[in-house]
Amino acid sequence: MFETEPDPCWTTIVCGNQENLLKAFTLCWRAFAPDIQVGFNDSDYDWRFIMERAYHLNILEWMWERMTGSFKSSEEIIKWNYRGKVEAKSENVFKMKKYPVKAPEEGEEDPEEKEYMGGPIKIKI
Repeated sequence: MFETEPDPCWTTIVCGNQENLLKAFTLCWRAFAPDIQVGFNDSDYDWRFIMERAYHLNILEWMWERMTGSFKSSEEIIKWNYRGKVEAKSENVFKMKKYPVKAPEEGEEDPEEKEYMGGPIKIKI
């Protein structure tokens, strides 16, 4: 294991092994609870690796339950929720706001931003 100098700009989570790394990732994901997740290679390549490793380490159900709030067996996750259904319609429903969005004036708080701000994040493995 490599030690690193503390940096006040970063939170370092020392995991020790792949299983703990995936569990820490899951708990961080749950703590932030994103509505939408975007990033480099996030749609297929990275998720496939994460799901396969979790499956082989027998923690896929644990991860799924904490990330989605629902329980499914590993087989269900791999077959239907991870690899996808043939010709399945997306269940994502995006709705436009019924009122025009006005940007906040300088120095004014954005009510939408405030709505999504959470409290402190606590992670325990």
